[in-house]
Amino acid sequence: MDEAWAKLQTVSIRINADRSPREVDRTNANKLSNDCAGDNWEAFYEALEALERGCGYSDHSDLTALCKTASLQDDRRLLQIIEQKAKLFDVVLFLRSVDPAIKLAWINNCSFTKAPVLFECLRQALAEAEQNEPEADAIVKGLCNLREKSSEHFRYLLSHNILYKESMIPVASKLLEHIPKEGWAVLSQCISFDDVTQNQMRFWDQCANELTWNTVYRQAEPLLEAWGAYMLQSLSGQYRQSLYCDVSNMLITILVHKLDTFGQYLDAMEKAAHAGEVAMYRWYEHESQQFGALIACLSIIEHLRYVWLKNAVAYAKPFPEKLRFKCSTLISQWRYLWVSCGKDGAGKEIIQLENWLKCVPTV
Repeated sequence: MDEAWAKLQTVSIRINADRSPREVDRTNANKLSNDCAGDNWEAFYEALEALERGCGYSDHSDLTALCKTASLQDDRRLLQIIEQKAKLFDVVLFLRSVDPAIKLAWINNCSFTKAPVLFECLRQALAEAEQNEPEADAIVKGLCNLREKSSEHFRYLLSHNILYKESMIPVASKLLEHIPKEGWAVLSQCISFDDVTQNQMRFWDQCANELTWNTVYRQAEPLLEAWGAYMLQSLSGQYRQSLYCDVSNMLITILVHKLDTFGQYLDAMEKAAHAGEVAMYRWYEHESQQFGALIACLSIIEHLRYVWLKNAVAYAKPFPEKLRFKCSTLISQWRYLWVSCGKDGAGKEIIQLENWLKCVPTV
């Protein structure tokens, strides 16, 4: 067995595509040759994923047999050897040669000391493991561990291997429940607040469906902050097609819990209306930019409309008439800015918002 351990220590995979007639193959081979500690690890994975989509891996059955023998004797020692490998491609092939159940055990036991090795093990586990509850629990534990070790590696896995994949909903749902505020902040970097895509909204709704929001909303506040920053940028004239975005239902849920008093709600609605009034008095080079600013403001008001519908009984007070008039006046501006919007898309949503304000009980 000593001979097997010695072989594992010295194994190093050589990559050479110099004779390939295709320049892209030579370029990818160079990327795959980068070592584990390099700053170009994202470029490495760009090349690796091209390999996985294309011709795949060459035969490494000898290495698999060697790793199987070693893991039966001492799987922790095997992991130590893998973490000592200088080349990232060595790490990839070694981990591919380890039984999936052993990799899940390493993830669940937080056995890793190096973020790139944990990252690759998780990347493989996400593709290999059945997404049953024990497997999902282990992967989520590993993702939380990875977030602590490297937010960039955590962000990459979210963006490339988890988000908007239906098979990943069990993992994503458990992850939303367990990551702290710092994790939600990284997650927010992976989300676009541009308009709304029904499939992506459905993904988030399914992920968030069973969360205990009266506690989770505190952890999730970075999502609200990221949306607020995006809306602030949009108030300068960034054009949008809808008052909603992919995570609108989660944003509304966070707001419902956060704005749990009438005073807090009133303050949020007053600020939104004031921001819209200020935006309408700015100079814009094109009419569409002014409409974009208005849409951003009305998007905030539309999200707050749902908060009112959820919390009106708890607030136990009617909507202030002065505020209703201010919001109604602001909403009416859209007809003068872009009549062609009509009753489709944002126009339909604005009319719905306008009709609510006309009917809401006021004092």
